[in-house]
Amino acid sequence: MNKDTNRIIRIICPLWVLLSLGLMFYSLEKLTPSGYLQDLSLIKIQGLSVNLLYGTGIGLLYIAVGIILFNRHSNWRKSMEFLVGKGLTKGNVGRLVIMSLTASIWEEGYTRGFVLVLFPKNYSGVILIAFILNSLWALSHLLNNQDDLADSFTRTFKQATPHMIIIFLSGIPWYFITFATGSLIPAIVSHFLLDFGIGIFYRKQLINENFYA
Repeated sequence: MNKDTNRIIRIICPLWVLLSLGLMFYSLEKLTPSGYLQDLSLIKIQGLSVNLLYGTGIGLLYIAVGIILFNRHSNWRKSMEFLVGKGLTKGNVGRLVIMSLTASIWEEGYTRGFVLVLFPKNYSGVILIAFILNSLWALSHLLNNQDDLADSFTRTFKQATPHMIIIFLSGIPWYFITFATGSLIPAIVSHFLLDFGIGIFYRKQLINENFYA
């Protein structure tokens, strides 16, 4: 293990956690008006229902794409398993629900949510900021493999790249739906369904493969 690289990772990881959490809380506070839950009118409930439906539909579409990639692209599957496989199989289904919900709120808060706060009506600088945040979001998944990064950054980055590309691409539609609806709910719901649905699928896939091995 490279001690210098390991030291850098140990510095970057908590800094990134603090930064991303700060952006998430800032975004969610700005996007949630005071007294919102005490003033749920029929119009607000209807809007919430529509956003939930959008999120569910997009989430199911993402799951379908993920399953297709899993079954047809072995290089992407290996990359996905390397980068997030341990997280998808850790603990029981309840833990998977909590992890998926936490990831969806946290990650959507500091990416799509922060951009929505900064550019609610002004789109002039949104592309650059969205690109930077989306790239940081994709790269942050490398921190799931800190030991591998410390051993060899180049090898770890190369192995993780196919899945990081998919992560980056998956974030783009979430920006569009967030701006189209003016709400973070569709992105959070679909992100949760994607993580949870692929987690369940991957667990069952491993069980089947071990059974027929």
